[in-house]
Amino acid sequence: FWGFGKRVEESGLLCLPGLHKPPNFLQLAETAVRDAEAILKDANTSPGRPRVLVNALDSVSNLLCKVADSAELIRNVHPKREWRDAADQAVVRVSSFIDSVNLDETLYESLRSSENSSELGSLTEEEKIVLKNMREAMEQQGVHLTGDAKNECLFLL
Repeated sequence: FWGFGKRVEESGLLCLPGLHKPPNFLQLAETAVRDAEAILKDANTSPGRPRVLVNALDSVSNLLCKVADSAELIRNVHPKREWRDAADQAVVRVSSFIDSVNLDETLYESLRSSENSSELGSLTEEEKIVLKNMREAMEQQGVHLTGDAKNECLFLL
């Protein structure tokens, strides 16, 4: 069932290794979040290095989307409630992590530093767009605000 040409026991549901039973969804989400945290921590130790940051953001996106996109599908279409509930937990966990990343002031400052770096010129247009889009997404969440303005923004979100 949904092993895409292989038995689920071998490949995992949706070909996700390790996804063989409902509790595996939250385990996969926790592993993805833990790995993403490590990647971002390493990237934050290289301020002003835009390519390092772009590669880190790409890796984090791939890790999280692999779990979250699969979980989103399963929570909407799987015939068994236990799978839908487990997938929902995974989506909530990944979404919560993404929300915290969007408010990470250290990452935000790394983005700003990278956009003002002398190395920016060595990036492709797509890489520059990644930096800009991530900074803007964080600003939409209010990461750049202070005091009451930030609190009001967070309350409205």
